[in-house]
Amino acid sequence: MYVTTHERWYLGTLLHLTIDAKTARTTDSAAATPVESITVWAKVVRHGTDGVGFEFILVKFKDRQKLAHLVDTAGSLCEKHDA
Repeated sequence: MYVTTHERWYLGTLLHLTIDAKTARTTDSAAATPVESITVWAKVVRHGTDGVGFEFILVKFKDRQKLAHLVDTAGSLCEKHDA
């Protein structure tokens, strides 16, 4: 995962990242509501001119399943928003 940020952590730094999938905004509600979130360990693996690249450290099978579901959920929300 690549995060656009001004922060630059050392390569190999371990961070606890929380990733949220949010619903698309509708005309009925100005605020987006979180669908699901997951907090995982991630390691800094590269730097770019505008951010940092992370590698997820998913030790538990349950975390892998939850992250896969979160990615699927976020993808379907993007499709709904683009339609």
